[in-house]
Amino acid sequence: PVNYTGEPMAIGFKSSNLTEMLCGMTCENIVMGLSTPDRAAVFTPVEEDGGETETLFLAMPMRLDA
Repeated sequence: PVNYTGEPMAIGFKSSNLTEMLCGMTCENIVMGLSTPDRAAVFTPVEEDGGETETLFLAMPMRLDA
């Protein structure tokens, strides 16, 4: 499930990049920080105790043509 707050946006990422990044994480939950569809997204693993780690991943979005 996804908990999202903020304005709706259309954003796309290369699936192989996301798959590689997510396979490298050992946690069940992540926080995905977004600002605008043309800026990098920040993915932060969430520890089992609920705290965030110092590890983060950046992913640049792909341009979506409407």
